[in-house]
Amino acid sequence: MNVFDFDNTIYDGETLIDFAMHYVRTDPKIWKYVPKLLIICFKDAFHLFSVEEAIEAYASFLEGYFIHIKTLDEDVIKFWNKNEKKIKPWYNEVRQDDDIIVSGSTDFLLDEIMKRMGIKNYVGSSIDKKTGKFKRLCFLENKVKILMNYIQTLILIIFIQIQ
Repeated sequence: MNVFDFDNTIYDGETLIDFAMHYVRTDPKIWKYVPKLLIICFKDAFHLFSVEEAIEAYASFLEGYFIHIKTLDEDVIKFWNKNEKKIKPWYNEVRQDDDIIVSGSTDFLLDEIMKRMGIKNYVGSSIDKKTGKFKRLCFLENKVKILMNYIQTLILIIFIQIQ
């Protein structure tokens, strides 16, 4: 079993930023959010966020923009059709069926690529697609806590199956 972070480890880039850039190229409605996105990207790149600040920054964007996209599921498929090539080739050489992938990216983005990669065990940030509000933010120190909870749950499931 391997445990890997997704963004900038297995995936060459930041998934949520690349997904937002997908809309910058295809949807003029996102342009009013670009200044805020640039600030978010800068703070994220230099780790200038606390968990609370990250929740506030990302949530305001998600709540203001993503919840209004009627074609989100189809757009995610189109996004991965274009960006799946950014999965770094080394991962296939070390990949194991029981790998665990952890990511700050949202589950609505991760679900499709994990299915394509055959990864069953993964955890990321989670939002309510109707409200844009975070259910879980897998970021900074929260990432370790969420990963540990996920591993504990897997161990419990395995233990129950053995009984």
